[in-house]
Amino acid sequence: MSETSCQTRLIAFDILNKHRTTKKYVADLMAEQFSAQPVSDANRRFVAELVYGAVRRKATLDTFILNQINRLQKDVEEELWTILQVGCYQLAFMNSVPPHAAIYETVDISKQIHKPRWTKFINGVLRGVSRNLISETTTTTPTSKSFPTRNGEYRCCEQDCFPNPQQSFAHYFASAFSFPLWLSKRWAERFDFEELCRIGFHLNKHMPLSLRVNLLKTSREDLLNLFQKSDIAAVAGKEEEAILLEQSQIKIPQLPGFNEGMFVVQNPSALFASSLLAPMPGEEVLDLCAAPGTKTTHIAEMMQNKGILIATDVDEKRLDKITENATRLGLDMIQTELIDKTDFATIPKGPFDAILLDVPCSNTGVLNKRPEARWRIIPKDLEELPAIQLQLLEVATNRITPNGRIVYSTCSIEPEENQNVIATFLQSHPEMKLIKEQKQVPQKNHDGAYTALLQRQV
Repeated sequence: MSETSCQTRLIAFDILNKHRTTKKYVADLMAEQFSAQPVSDANRRFVAELVYGAVRRKATLDTFILNQINRLQKDVEEELWTILQVGCYQLAFMNSVPPHAAIYETVDISKQIHKPRWTKFINGVLRGVSRNLISETTTTTPTSKSFPTRNGEYRCCEQDCFPNPQQSFAHYFASAFSFPLWLSKRWAERFDFEELCRIGFHLNKHMPLSLRVNLLKTSREDLLNLFQKSDIAAVAGKEEEAILLEQSQIKIPQLPGFNEGMFVVQNPSALFASSLLAPMPGEEVLDLCAAPGTKTTHIAEMMQNKGILIATDVDEKRLDKITENATRLGLDMIQTELIDKTDFATIPKGPFDAILLDVPCSNTGVLNKRPEARWRIIPKDLEELPAIQLQLLEVATNRITPNGRIVYSTCSIEPEENQNVIATFLQSHPEMKLIKEQKQVPQKNHDGAYTALLQRQV
């Protein structure tokens, strides 16, 4: 058997099994796996698609499996259930894998882990799932017999698998788009049918790689020309510094211009915060929750690498990463400082002309980034996080000059973390004024985000 047909599925199963038992991020588990057991780039991509997809689409896969068995999930061994998820994902979402290969090679996992008694059960379930999927048939309408794949399309099933979206769209969304039911219910109350579908498609799709051009090193036109000479498909984004790359098989450090510091990976939505802050050369600026530093370096570029820019974080290793990126981008103005999250006195006092406050949040606007993120957030987070966010706003307010500016930003689309926090803050701070706010729901090539510009009134 080829490595792709045999070992890659076993590797994917091993990673998913470790994720289930350790709760580690799958990206970290894959890095550990590939470090210990190197595989070809093609097989690495196959494993990544299978692992990320199985975690992201867990609720949909579980629905398919439950439609084929007469027992509850808790009555099925957890390792066996993971094998079924591996097989179902290939059948439902990996069009490049023939159904017979997906079934045969997934069944073989049970033999490789010395569970031959599972083979008949796995074979029966996966063949049932395969029969229920109508090959090549898609629709643009969500029904109890269709589920979202990508590009706004729904793949059709022979039988009813999902809740009727006309009767309970929240339940359909949770099952077919694969999100926690509590989150689906709250979104269904806030967004209309069509907009929620667009959000669901965005948070499940493969995003094009977004780059921010370092305008101190090159122009967007010149970088696009450089990519074109290397036969790399790229187009200009909506924002001045943005470039969008179609999913390329070239690793980011191997892209032309990377070593020369001509660009950094950054979603266009993440440009809003720095642009709203509008830092000027010569100003004193604080990036209070700086890691991983893409906004920090954007601020430095906007300041023409002139002035004072302090980047703080609670993780020394992440601060080292900021320094590493700044060096590559040719930015020597950034000072990094380690702070203690339990002691606000460790935060530089300033006063600063401007502060970027990219607060810890639920990340509901970027759930496509980490496949397990949607399963980690709980309703209690939306009660606890706003208190932390308000505390950080208080800290920032005490560290700006007269007429000083604060940009508050999140990658959340939840009102509790966004406009509600700002409204609560302003009630007790009449000296601060909301100048502008921007809300971005996940759509097209933009992640979900919120930014608010506040200014102290003299």
